[in-house]
Amino acid sequence: MITEAKWTSTRQVVDNASMLLMTTMDFAFDNLGERLRAAFSGENTADVAEPPRDEIIQRIAKVRGEMTLNDEQLDLFRKAITDDIADRVLALPDKHFSGLPSLADALSDAQLADYLLLQAAGDERMRDFFTEFDQIGKEMRDLVDQPSQ
Repeated sequence: MITEAKWTSTRQVVDNASMLLMTTMDFAFDNLGERLRAAFSGENTADVAEPPRDEIIQRIAKVRGEMTLNDEQLDLFRKAITDDIADRVLALPDKHFSGLPSLADALSDAQLADYLLLQAAGDERMRDFFTEFDQIGKEMRDLVDQPSQ
């Protein structure tokens, strides 16, 4: 089992990344709806604009308010997580986002919005971060799903 301090930092990265993913999905449904509406009305779907920063911040706050954490699942992850996996999770923010506020810290909605604006702009760092984050998540799920030995 990892130390309390490492768990807290790792959990912060996971919480921030989850917030980004959930907000992205929330916007994706809206954007898809707008694109479908534009397509059915004969408009150019490329003309569907990305939301302004203020709207992104509001949406993050909404998602944050709706986000619920399953304590039982968190407990399973905490018991299964290894130092190696925690170290890999903690290395992700600096590896992909050097110079930005760290995802290992508690970030404001405005700071998280800056990350989402990177994603909206097609910044490859977001794709690379989430690809690696997802791979680590799969490894964690495999550890949690393994029967106790």
